[in-house]
Amino acid sequence: MFRAFNLEGVDAGTFESWKEDGDALFSNQKKSVQNAISLYIQNDAINGLKVKGDWFGQTTADVFISHSHSDEKIAIGMAGWLRKTFGLTAFIDSCVWGHANDLLRTIDNQYCKLNATTYSYDLRNRSTSHVHMMLSTALTQMIDSCECVVFLNTPSAVSTEELLEKDSDGQTSSPWIYAELVTMQVIRRRKPGRPIRRTMTKASREGMTESMDSIDVQYPLYLNDLTALTVMDLNKWAKAQRIGQHALDTLYDIKPESVPVRETFGEIVD
Repeated sequence: MFRAFNLEGVDAGTFESWKEDGDALFSNQKKSVQNAISLYIQNDAINGLKVKGDWFGQTTADVFISHSHSDEKIAIGMAGWLRKTFGLTAFIDSCVWGHANDLLRTIDNQYCKLNATTYSYDLRNRSTSHVHMMLSTALTQMIDSCECVVFLNTPSAVSTEELLEKDSDGQTSSPWIYAELVTMQVIRRRKPGRPIRRTMTKASREGMTESMDSIDVQYPLYLNDLTALTVMDLNKWAKAQRIGQHALDTLYDIKPESVPVRETFGEIVD
C-alpha cells in the first residue's frame, strides 16, 4: 500500500450510473458454496492454507475499497466508475465476507454438530476463530498488495455520536472496518514501481455484520492517517486525468499527503 484515503459525502446516488458496470466486474468472483470440505482434508486435518486460498483467494487490484456492508452497492458502483473512467481495478472487501459465512456453515455442519439440531459451543468457537483468522489475514494481504486504499466514510460505517474516545473521529460497530483501518495505519508503505514525477511529502505510516447484529461492540476510529477525499475531489480527478499519466498519480497530485499524526490505538509507540 502506498496511499490511503477517507472518502466522505458519498451516498446511494453517487455512483449509481456505474452500478451495472461494477456488477459485471464482480459477477465472476461470486463463488458458489463448496459443500465438499473433504477436498481440503490431508492426514485427518483440514489444510487451512488451501482453504484460505480457495475461499479468500487474492486478486490483483489497484484500489482496495473498505466499506460498511450496508454500502456494498456504493462500493460496487465506485468500482465500476474507477474502471470506466481510469481503467483501474478495485477490490471490494464484502466480496469475500459472504464466503466466510458459507465456509463456516460447511465446516460446522460436518465437524461441530452434536446431533441433528445442536452444535458444540466449544467446537463452534474454534471453527469461527479459524475462519475469521483466514479472512482477516486475506484482507490484510490485499491491503498490502493494493497501491491505494479508499475508506467509504458514511453514516453506516461511522457514528460520531457519544464518542468512546474524545480525540477519536467516531466509532464503528464493525470489527472488520476497525481492523482494516488499523491495518492501513501500521502496514508498510511502498512507493509504486513506476517513476514518481512529483515531490511528495513523507508517506505515513465489514458481511459478517449479520452474525454480530445481536452484540453491539463499538470501536473508536482514528482517521488522521487517511487523506481526506470528497465527491468534488473525485470530479476534479476525472477532469485532470491526462493521457500518458497513471490515474493514481493524478490523484496523488490533486491530494498530496501531509505528515500524519500517528495514533496509538491504545498501544505505546516509542
